[in-house]
Amino acid sequence: METEIPTTAVGSSDNPNSGNNLKRKRRPRAPIACGTCRARKVKCDGSSPCSNCVRHEFSCSYKEGPEDSFVIRPE
Repeated sequence: METEIPTTAVGSSDNPNSGNNLKRKRRPRAPIACGTCRARKVKCDGSSPCSNCVRHEFSCSYKEGPEDSFVIRPE
């Protein structure tokens, strides 16, 4: 007695856990990160003091002025 096993195509969307069906809520991006979060490379919520600095008891300070990372130098 032979029984057939149903097969599905590779990449089938029958899987309810596929990435297309789930939408993740994105955290709103803070306009600027504090110096501590920037140095630790972690998300900053932009409040003063931010939640990361409060949780870890760090000093929380924000840099004033434009970003210095992109400077155009004359040739």
